[in-house]
Amino acid sequence: MMKKFILPAILLLGVAFSSFAQDQDKEKEEINKHVLKSQELLEKGKYRESASEMQEAINLINDIIGAQILESLPETINDLESSTAEDQTTSLGSLMGAGITVTRNYHNEKGEVIMVTITPNSPQLNMVETFLANPDDYKDASHIGEAIKVGKRDAMLKFDDSNEVTFGFLQMPLGNTLITMRGDRIESPESMVKFAASFDYKALGKALGVVVAEE
Repeated sequence: MMKKFILPAILLLGVAFSSFAQDQDKEKEEINKHVLKSQELLEKGKYRESASEMQEAINLINDIIGAQILESLPETINDLESSTAEDQTTSLGSLMGAGITVTRNYHNEKGEVIMVTITPNSPQLNMVETFLANPDDYKDASHIGEAIKVGKRDAMLKFDDSNEVTFGFLQMPLGNTLITMRGDRIESPESMVKFAASFDYKALGKALGVVVAEE
């Protein structure tokens, strides 16, 4: 039974890494080593070791996908500059980007900070989509936030300026992906929306493998 699950995954990995660009040959070579090793161990009945090698290949593929997503993001938005040295791709082990979280931070001299998190197949996606489909059902739940538009795209926004440090929280679906933006010391809700509207969602969608409607 174990073999039936591992072998299709190995074959799928082979298809996945073969589609990457030529400038990633070293990464592809390393992935190939893990895939071949996993096949070798599988034939010997060493299922745990085979799964471990396959997991290494998956992690490397997700790292490449994460890098492609980060490349699609702007380095500067308005007066907010990115801290690319702090870019992160966290692999959760699933294949083809389904188990990754990509993070980039933006900041300016005024102390405003916005953390952008991109999560394909996020477990929170359904909750956000449910809210956006029926925002009137949540009128009495002001702590959740409000439905807004980022360009023509639906999003939910929570903005709190009741404390010394203002806080903004924006979530927006993009196909099967959830984009989350957390802002500290943000000037206004409008500046948070303006920031979100400055992304090239067509380029981001391409990196995610998502067809994005034109604005």
